[in-house]
Amino acid sequence: MSVKKMKFSAAEKFKVALEAIKGELTVAAIASKYFVHPTQIGNWKKQALEYLAAAFTDRLKPRENNDKELSELYQQIGKLKVENDFLKKNVIYLSKDRKQLLEPEYKELSIRQQCVLLGINRSSVYYVKKSVNDGLLKLMRVVDEAYTQYPFFGHGKW
Repeated sequence: MSVKKMKFSAAEKFKVALEAIKGELTVAAIASKYFVHPTQIGNWKKQALEYLAAAFTDRLKPRENNDKELSELYQQIGKLKVENDFLKKNVIYLSKDRKQLLEPEYKELSIRQQCVLLGINRSSVYYVKKSVNDGLLKLMRVVDEAYTQYPFFGHGKW
């Protein structure tokens, strides 16, 4: 027989923890009243006391955290503005060859960031197409002619 796990709302947990903090009833009495394990009541009481202690701390500390978070957000906004300006400048050409839009001299965005914004693989930026020499072209032509004349030569599944 399995025991169904009970779920308590924050208000119910607060009510049980408050009764435990008051100390009018024993933990066992509270446990039987609310159908909660005594260990759980102790955990909720401890958690409630920690939050109560935090309510009376110095109010300047959260503001310092907000200032730090605010400066990080401004930094992120600046980065996004640079990326947005780069894309606005090149939005006309997005449907054409996007590799031509890269600007290696653009100081605010690296080549990697530009490739991400334009949806280009960075390896394709540095790829240089190899030229095929005349000897290889002649050899390929001879192989092609031999195959078209004798398609049954060589190994294959029939």
